[in-house]
Amino acid sequence: GESSALYNIGYCYENGIGVEQDNNKMIEYYEKSAESGNSNALFSLGLCYKNGKGVEQNYTKMIEYYEKAEKLENSDAVFNLGLCYENGEGVEQNYTKMLEYYEKAAELDNTDALFSLASIYYQGKGVEQNYSKVFEYYEKAASLGESSALYSIGYCYEKGIGVDQDYSIAIKYY
Repeated sequence: GESSALYNIGYCYENGIGVEQDNNKMIEYYEKSAESGNSNALFSLGLCYKNGKGVEQNYTKMIEYYEKAEKLENSDAVFNLGLCYENGEGVEQNYTKMLEYYEKAAELDNTDALFSLASIYYQGKGVEQNYSKVFEYYEKAASLGESSALYSIGYCYEKGIGVDQDYSIAIKYY
Protein backbone atom coordinates (compact mmCIF):
# COMPACT_ATOMS: atom_id res chain seq x y z
CA GLY A 1 0.00 0.00 0.00
CA GLU A 2 1.29 3.31 1.19
CA SER A 3 4.95 2.29 1.65
CA SER A 4 5.08 1.06 -1.97
CA ALA A 5 3.55 4.32 -3.21
CA LEU A 6 6.09 6.35 -1.22
CA TYR A 7 8.91 4.19 -2.59
CA ASN A 8 7.63 4.66 -6.16
CA ILE A 9 7.49 8.45 -5.71
CA GLY A 10 11.08 8.38 -4.44
CA TYR A 11 12.07 6.29 -7.45
CA CYS A 12 10.45 8.83 -9.76
CA TYR A 13 12.39 11.66 -8.11
CA GLU A 14 15.61 9.64 -8.34
CA ASN A 15 15.18 9.01 -12.06
CA GLY A 16 13.26 12.11 -13.17
CA ILE A 17 10.20 10.11 -14.23
CA GLY A 18 7.26 12.52 -14.61
CA VAL A 19 8.99 14.98 -12.28
CA GLU A 20 12.23 16.88 -12.28
CA GLN A 21 15.05 14.74 -10.85
CA ASP A 22 15.53 15.74 -7.21
CA ASN A 23 17.86 13.86 -4.84
CA ASN A 24 16.51 15.62 -1.74
CA LYS A 25 12.94 14.56 -2.47
CA MET A 26 14.19 11.08 -3.44
CA ILE A 27 15.76 10.68 0.02
CA GLU A 28 12.68 12.13 1.71
CA TYR A 29 10.33 9.61 0.07
CA TYR A 30 12.70 6.66 0.44
CA GLU A 31 13.02 7.44 4.17
CA LYS A 32 9.23 7.68 4.59
CA SER A 33 8.81 4.37 2.79
CA ALA A 34 11.64 2.76 4.77
CA GLU A 35 9.97 3.79 8.05
CA SER A 36 7.03 1.63 6.97
CA GLY A 37 9.37 -1.32 6.41
CA ASN A 38 9.62 -1.23 2.62
CA SER A 39 12.62 -3.42 1.75
CA ASN A 40 13.17 -1.74 -1.64
CA ALA A 41 13.35 1.68 0.03
CA LEU A 42 15.80 0.34 2.63
CA PHE A 43 17.95 -1.16 -0.13
CA SER A 44 17.79 2.05 -2.18
CA LEU A 45 18.86 4.10 0.83
CA GLY A 46 21.78 1.73 1.24
CA LEU A 47 22.77 2.41 -2.36
CA CYS A 48 22.43 6.16 -1.80
CA TYR A 49 24.82 6.00 1.16
CA LYS A 50 27.20 3.79 -0.82
CA ASN A 51 27.36 6.23 -3.72
CA GLY A 52 26.85 9.51 -1.85
CA LYS A 53 23.70 10.18 -3.85
CA GLY A 54 21.48 12.74 -2.09
CA VAL A 55 23.40 12.10 1.14
CA GLU A 56 27.00 12.16 2.25
CA GLN A 57 28.72 8.86 1.44
CA ASN A 58 28.66 6.69 4.56
CA TYR A 59 29.51 2.98 4.43
CA THR A 60 28.34 2.40 8.01
CA LYS A 61 24.84 3.63 7.12
CA MET A 62 25.00 1.68 3.85
CA ILE A 63 25.56 -1.55 5.81
CA GLU A 64 22.80 -0.64 8.29
CA TYR A 65 20.25 -0.17 5.51
CA TYR A 66 21.37 -3.29 3.65
CA GLU A 67 21.05 -5.31 6.87
CA LYS A 68 17.53 -3.97 7.55
CA ALA A 69 16.50 -4.87 3.98
CA GLU A 70 18.22 -8.26 4.30
CA LYS A 71 16.07 -9.09 7.34
CA LEU A 72 13.06 -8.54 5.05
CA GLU A 73 14.64 -10.92 2.51
CA ASN A 74 15.38 -8.31 -0.13
CA SER A 75 17.60 -10.39 -2.44
CA ASP A 76 19.43 -7.35 -3.83
CA ALA A 77 20.39 -6.21 -0.32
CA VAL A 78 21.50 -9.73 0.58
CA PHE A 79 23.61 -9.88 -2.59
CA ASN A 80 25.12 -6.44 -1.92
CA LEU A 81 26.07 -7.48 1.62
CA GLY A 82 27.94 -10.35 -0.01
CA LEU A 83 29.71 -7.86 -2.27
CA CYS A 84 30.63 -5.75 0.76
CA TYR A 85 32.22 -8.75 2.48
CA GLU A 86 33.95 -9.79 -0.74
CA ASN A 87 35.49 -6.36 -1.28
CA GLY A 88 35.83 -5.15 2.32
CA GLU A 89 33.46 -2.23 1.73
CA GLY A 90 32.06 -0.94 5.04
CA VAL A 91 33.02 -4.23 6.71
CA GLU A 92 36.17 -6.26 7.11
CA GLN A 93 36.74 -8.54 4.12
CA ASN A 94 35.42 -11.99 4.98
CA TYR A 95 34.98 -14.71 2.35
CA THR A 96 32.97 -16.94 4.72
CA LYS A 97 30.35 -14.21 5.23
CA MET A 98 30.52 -13.33 1.52
CA LEU A 99 29.62 -16.91 0.69
CA GLU A 100 26.79 -17.01 3.26
CA TYR A 101 25.19 -13.89 1.81
CA TYR A 102 25.61 -15.01 -1.80
CA GLU A 103 24.07 -18.38 -0.97
CA LYS A 104 21.14 -16.73 0.81
CA ALA A 105 20.60 -14.36 -2.13
CA ALA A 106 20.76 -17.33 -4.53
CA GLU A 107 18.08 -19.07 -2.46
CA LEU A 108 16.01 -15.92 -2.98
CA ASP A 109 16.51 -16.38 -6.76
CA ASN A 110 18.96 -13.51 -7.21
CA THR A 111 20.69 -14.18 -10.54
CA ASP A 112 23.63 -11.87 -9.73
CA ALA A 113 24.35 -14.07 -6.71
CA LEU A 114 24.10 -17.21 -8.83
CA PHE A 115 26.66 -15.82 -11.29
CA SER A 116 28.94 -14.74 -8.45
CA LEU A 117 28.74 -18.19 -6.87
CA ALA A 118 29.52 -19.82 -10.21
CA SER A 119 32.57 -17.57 -10.54
CA ILE A 120 33.69 -18.24 -6.96
CA TYR A 121 33.51 -22.02 -7.41
CA TYR A 122 35.16 -21.80 -10.83
CA GLN A 123 38.10 -19.85 -9.38
CA GLY A 124 38.13 -21.62 -6.02
CA LYS A 125 37.99 -18.22 -4.30
CA GLY A 126 37.74 -18.95 -0.57
CA VAL A 127 36.24 -22.36 -1.38
CA GLU A 128 37.40 -25.58 -2.93
CA GLN A 129 37.11 -25.41 -6.72
CA ASN A 130 33.94 -27.27 -7.75
CA TYR A 131 32.95 -27.37 -11.42
CA SER A 132 29.70 -29.27 -10.84
CA LYS A 133 28.53 -26.39 -8.61
CA VAL A 134 29.54 -23.92 -11.34
CA PHE A 135 27.24 -25.73 -13.75
CA GLU A 136 24.41 -26.00 -11.17
CA TYR A 137 24.46 -22.25 -10.50
CA TYR A 138 24.35 -21.43 -14.21
CA GLU A 139 21.48 -23.88 -14.67
CA LYS A 140 19.48 -22.26 -11.87
CA ALA A 141 20.09 -18.79 -13.32
CA ALA A 142 18.90 -20.01 -16.73
CA SER A 143 15.78 -21.55 -15.15
CA LEU A 144 15.00 -18.09 -13.74
CA GLY A 145 15.09 -16.63 -17.26
CA GLU A 146 18.61 -15.19 -17.21
CA SER A 147 19.52 -15.46 -20.88
CA SER A 148 23.25 -14.87 -20.38
CA ALA A 149 23.31 -18.05 -18.28
CA LEU A 150 22.47 -20.01 -21.43
CA TYR A 151 25.76 -18.92 -22.98
CA SER A 152 27.56 -19.96 -19.79
CA ILE A 153 25.92 -23.40 -19.92
CA GLY A 154 27.06 -23.74 -23.52
CA TYR A 155 30.57 -22.81 -22.45
CA CYS A 156 30.46 -25.49 -19.74
CA TYR A 157 29.48 -28.11 -22.31
CA GLU A 158 32.14 -26.90 -24.76
CA LYS A 159 34.92 -27.05 -22.15
CA GLY A 160 33.60 -29.93 -20.02
CA ILE A 161 33.15 -27.79 -16.90
CA GLY A 162 30.96 -29.67 -14.44
CA VAL A 163 29.53 -31.81 -17.23
CA ASP A 164 30.85 -34.17 -19.86
CA GLN A 165 32.25 -32.25 -22.81
CA ASP A 166 29.67 -32.29 -25.61
CA TYR A 167 30.00 -29.93 -28.57
CA SER A 168 26.57 -30.81 -30.00
CA ILE A 169 24.87 -29.73 -26.76
CA ALA A 170 27.13 -26.66 -26.45
CA ILE A 171 26.00 -25.42 -29.88
CA LYS A 172 22.36 -25.52 -28.78
CA TYR A 173 23.12 -23.09 -25.97
CA TYR A 174 25.10 -20.70 -28.15
